[in-house]
Amino acid sequence: MIIEAKKTRMAPAAVAEMVLSFFSGLCIEHNLKYGKGSSTRKIKAFMTALRGI
Repeated sequence: MIIEAKKTRMAPAAVAEMVLSFFSGLCIEHNLKYGKGSSTRKIKAFMTALRGI
């Protein structure tokens, strides 16, 4: 997703920071073997939230 191409209400840099933080946390959880089964659900929920920004 190209953040600047989407017309968000937030600054593109702030949205990019949220995306990087989310996926960094997801990677950490995955490496700790915590919540592996729910990654797809978490990504879908996050993408839904991003579309509302």
